[in-house]
Amino acid sequence: MDHETINRNLIIILPKQPALDWIISVDPQPIQGLTLEELRQEQEVYLLAGGTVNTPEQA
Repeated sequence: MDHETINRNLIIILPKQPALDWIISVDPQPIQGLTLEELRQEQEVYLLAGGTVNTPEQA
């Protein structure tokens, strides 16, 4: 059986405290008690073609 390899880079976006602060400041009806842990439950994930990003600086 032949196997083919597909090289991809995976980037996961995890919000930090400034993102939570911004959401609370601009949302006219912010969720009371929203925490950073809750905000991170649904993460943004991106797949990039292999070789597109090779260092943290390129990311």
